Amino acid sequence: MNLARLEQDINSLPSEVQMEVIDYIAFLKHKYGKKKAGKVKQEVVGQTAGQLLKSEVVGLWKRRKITDSAMYARELREKAQQRGRS
Repeated sequence: MNLARLEQDINSLPSEVQMEVIDYIAFLKHKYGKKKAGKVKQEVVGQTAGQLLKSEVVGLWKRRKITDSAMYARELREKAQQRGRS
């Protein structure tokens, strides 16, 4: 895999489409990386607020322009379902 080429391809896309790429990667990580997801969940349980603020969990979505989180989640589910049908 040529990561430099992949990075060039992603950077050549409009910013909205780049966010879709990030969302799709998150979907794939969730679908195929359940062991790692479980690890993150375990790390979050029992942490103090200060520890959570320093973790990778907080700010995970900060680059996205989300005004209505429920609508955004609904759109992500619809996209994931459409990908599943392909």
